Amino acid sequence: MKRFIKYLVVVVFFFLALTSSASAETLKVGLYPYVPRVEQFKDVLEAKWAALNTGIDLDIITNTAIWDGGYDTNPDGLDVFVFDALFLNEYRDQKLLEPLTSNDINPTGLGDFVPYALNGVTNSDDTYAGIPMFGCTNVLFYKEDTGLGAADTFDEVGDILKTCQFTGRVPGELPHDGMMLDISGKTTNASFYLATQYAIDGQYPFPTPEKIDSKVTERLRTLMEMSSYTNSTHYDLDYQNGKWFGQGYGNSFVGFTEAMWGVAKGNGDKLPTDFDFKPLPLWNAGEITDPVFYADVIGVNAKGENIAHAKKLAALLGSKDVVVASSTGATQPDGVPQYLLLTLNSAYDELATTYPVYEKMKTIANNPGIKMFTLSHELYAWLTDNDQQKEKEIRNSIRAGFSCGCDQATETPLTTTNASTVCTPLCETQGGWNGQWTSASPYVPAEAKGVCGCNACVIP
Repeated sequence: MKRFIKYLVVVVFFFLALTSSASAETLKVGLYPYVPRVEQFKDVLEAKWAALNTGIDLDIITNTAIWDGGYDTNPDGLDVFVFDALFLNEYRDQKLLEPLTSNDINPTGLGDFVPYALNGVTNSDDTYAGIPMFGCTNVLFYKEDTGLGAADTFDEVGDILKTCQFTGRVPGELPHDGMMLDISGKTTNASFYLATQYAIDGQYPFPTPEKIDSKVTERLRTLMEMSSYTNSTHYDLDYQNGKWFGQGYGNSFVGFTEAMWGVAKGNGDKLPTDFDFKPLPLWNAGEITDPVFYADVIGVNAKGENIAHAKKLAALLGSKDVVVASSTGATQPDGVPQYLLLTLNSAYDELATTYPVYEKMKTIANNPGIKMFTLSHELYAWLTDNDQQKEKEIRNSIRAGFSCGCDQATETPLTTTNASTVCTPLCETQGGWNGQWTSASPYVPAEAKGVCGCNACVIP
């Protein structure tokens, strides 16, 4: 009897140990963090995964110091990760991506994906490198009364917007002159460069350049001059350009579709009725008129220890139910959706019943001529070797020769009486004072009391 009891105790402890081990197993998933509300994706994924009763916990990463989509971090230790397709070929070459079947990426059928997204992740053996989740492209948002809706080329956009319309971070409210733009980072500059190069020469996959092409950098400098140096070289944190546009500043801005979240936040949590949007034409007549689109892709780490459950988690994260529940504003206090460009037509259709703008987004994403923005191993190395030297050269080449003026901040409160006295010497080394000044918000940086308009900029 004692031996039986001892045996029973051992069996119970062994069973408890197995149960504890199973319940302690955890899958780590890195979400793409640069969205309006990444926590909404986290909350939805946690709830949907818990409902499956897998017995496996999730460790969902939203901290950009651990995972940032692949820009400055790597997916080591992550079972599932959402990454910028810029790095798709690099990860594939490193054999980091577990090949997926059609059933792995969408059990309901591949026909639900927008064409460019599915084509972009297809491997040569007809498996898939990952599950497309989001798309994005450079979008031109504009007031309808500008006439930009009829501008089909880069030069036509420039003829309407003109250059050198404002000198500070924020364009004026009236007469709504000036376009806002974020072309601040090295990677952003390189992405604009390659997209413009493709528009000019039509080569895809993108070739590795022998040198930096001045035709491309001159066009992008003109794009900067449709904005201001200060605005275009300032990181657009928290969709601030969209918020200012929603408040009535400027007549246009460039951003991704999710910047409409910022527009709505600046306009009482709703989109204005007098604006529209379309892919930014980086091309001119006779050039390639189909834009390249970026994508954020769900990858399953081939080095993970539980590939089967990681595939299940990846499929759930990319499913219509999770994408819709994570995008909608219906569960949010402000009612504003995230306005992310999606890759599933069924998700567009469901969201469009509440937010009609998703129907236009669906049309844009289904352009059959779109190519996915990816880099070959050689091009990636060309851009990033030697501490991202070529990316820096591209950025510097675009900025060199910028011909418009810049604001110069002062700690002296400006008035009609003292503006000339303060601004004339302040702008002496920047081409002189142009006669403009202000002490009003939001034109003045938080640390200053006023700004003077100078005829030239200091280009680092």
